[in-house]
Order: sequence, then C-alpha cells, then structure tokens
Amino acid sequence: MSETLQWVQFSSSPSSTGGDSNIGAPPPPRLKPILDVVIPPQFGGDKVEVTAYTPPATLNLVQNSASDNTISKNSSSTTSSTNNNNNSTSNGSPLSPTNGVAPPQFPTQPCLLANKYLITRSIDSNTSEAIHLPTHTVLLVKCLPSQNAREVCAQHALLGDQEGIRPPLELIQGSEGRSWLVIAPHYGDLHSYVRTRRRIREGEAQRLFSQVTRVVELCHGAGLVLRDLKLRKIVFTDANRRRVSLESLEDSVVSGGEDTLEDKHGCPAYVAPEILRAAAYSGRAADMWSLGVMLYTMLIGRYPFHGCDTNALFLKIRSGEFIVPDWVSSRARHLIQLLLQREPSSRPTASKVLAHPWLTRPPRDLPPKDIHDHIVPEMLSTRQQSSAMRNKQSYFFGN
Repeated sequence: MSETLQWVQFSSSPSSTGGDSNIGAPPPPRLKPILDVVIPPQFGGDKVEVTAYTPPATLNLVQNSASDNTISKNSSSTTSSTNNNNNSTSNGSPLSPTNGVAPPQFPTQPCLLANKYLITRSIDSNTSEAIHLPTHTVLLVKCLPSQNAREVCAQHALLGDQEGIRPPLELIQGSEGRSWLVIAPHYGDLHSYVRTRRRIREGEAQRLFSQVTRVVELCHGAGLVLRDLKLRKIVFTDANRRRVSLESLEDSVVSGGEDTLEDKHGCPAYVAPEILRAAAYSGRAADMWSLGVMLYTMLIGRYPFHGCDTNALFLKIRSGEFIVPDWVSSRARHLIQLLLQREPSSRPTASKVLAHPWLTRPPRDLPPKDIHDHIVPEMLSTRQQSSAMRNKQSYFFGN
C-alpha cells in the first residue's frame, strides 16, 4: 500500500556543534521518520501515520558565490563509483547497481539543497555534510537513486523506531532519478576505530558486537537481509564510542519468509563462500558469515581471509580455512568458528549468537603476542579495483 509523498519538518531549536572535528555536530534529538513508504502485503499492509508537509516543487542547487548563479542540474550529475577491494571496505556503498542510475557526486563547492541545506563538504561518493540553515544543525545528506531511496524508507517503516537503527530524517525527491536522504551525523565508523586501535579487547568487543548482533536480529525478524554487513556500516552514536548503530539500510532487501537470494552482492572481504559457488543462497546465513568476519577482525585486527587479489581472496574464502591466534579466549574462538562455518545451515541465527557464552559471561582479555601485522588494510585504488573486477567478472562485488 502506497501513501502519498510526505515530509518531516525539523525542530526549530538549533543544536550546538561539537564532537569529532571530521564528523560534525552531535546527533540531533531522535525523530520518527515521516516518509513515503510502501508496506509489502506479507507484513500486513498497515498504513503508516504521517504528517503532511508540502515540499518545494523543484529542487534548487544554488551556488554559494558572489555571482549567485544557479547550478544546472546536469552539472552535478557526474556518475561516480565507490572504491572497493578484496581486503577492505570502502567509504561509500560497495554495491553493484541493480538499476542503471548511479548516484552523482555533490558539487565541489558549497551549494544549497532544497533551499535549506548548505552542502559544506563531501564525505564519500554519495554522502556529504550539510548545515540545516533554519536550525544551524550539522547533518549528513546521502544521494541515492530515487527507487533505492524509496525502498530504504519502506524498510525503515517495517522496522519502526528501533534502537541501533538510524532512520532518515527527511527525504528530498529530485529529478533525473535522484533523491536525497537527510540523516543524523555520527562519531566515526567501526572499521576506522579498529584500524586505529589495531584490535579491540574482548570486553569492549563484547559490548559493541552484541549491539551489532541485536540490530541483525531485528532486521532478520522483520524480514530484511542486510547483504552488505561490514565494519564500515556500523557507526558510533556517542562521543565516548560506546553505542553503535547501523549506518543505513540502503543495501538491504526485503526477503520475508523466503530467504533465497541470487544476486552477487557484498564486500569481497566479507562475502560468504556459498555466494561464490551457488546461484541461490540464504541471505540470513550470509549475513551471519559477515558477522563472523566482523568479530574476527575486531578481536584480531585483520581479516580472516586475505589475498593479493580478488581471485586469491575468493580461493581462501572457498577453502574456509583460517587461523585464530591462541591468545583469543576459547569462548570467542568458538563463536568465530560457529559463524565462519562453510555450511550455511550450520551457522547460528542472530538470536543464538546473543545467547552464546562469550556474550553472556564476563570477558577474558589476553594481550596479543605479536600485534605488528594486525592492521585492517586500506582500500585499493580505483585502477586496482577495476583490474580485480575484470579478473572476476562473474562475481561482481564492486560499485
């Protein structure tokens, strides 16, 4: 059931800036999204309560300069792709486009979006920092193909207001198949956090990993498969970096009771072996494999599978062989081994992971014997990534 397009208004009280200098202001008060939604029939088809707000008839991008010239819509529609690689995640969305519309880059100089958001700087290929001029609140604006943006809104409607899920604050519908989602800022992602610290001690990893697993449990319970679950998609929502949430649902799909997927989608370092060898696979089981890769990387500081190129990486993943250092506790080792089983049906569900002794008993932190090589790798260059893609065209885990 489809509602007419609705919009959400911001609070009139400004938020103070602060937090990380490279992220922006602390997140504004949590707002319930009031967005255009489509509820699949298998989930009841209930109407979502909305508040009417008339958006601008057109999308204006006004150059912030002395000439005050209007930027042509075509001038900001340069197609861009997100870098990805076999050993790391990217700043943006590592998806293979399911349609022919790729999100454009934002203009390199400040501009005005929808007459109220001053775009100040680009963060990655489809996300920019913006100031909401009426309240001086620093937010993030994500540019997506319009169909993808509407699907994200529908998925948030399925989940409702849940802890660990960051709902969009506003949807701005543009022309040429583009839309913008306004989202709250954050305090950095888990990938960068692990890379900076080289590894996370088990006590802290327990707290963060349990939050991530609860989000996966919520999504799977609502019929969503995340597909692109990775450390970079998990962001901190507080300055002390104790609370995390899922950065977005833009790569998720609604699977309902039918859990079979066929698309080759995900980040190479996190992809499950069944995706490499089968035409159809269980989406939820593939998410659990990605959880195992995340846990291994958090505790050990490197990916469980790595290679000099995508082909070598996929060979390692297919083999299912990895080494857990002996300084990792036995309970953590057992959970990693459960999640990284080659047979999808043997992996635990998110609910069973939350009941695992490693998450229900006090932590046991042991210092590593050697930490010099425990580093989450950087991204490959665009040229290296393109070469890897050409070498493995049947497994498109790129942009």
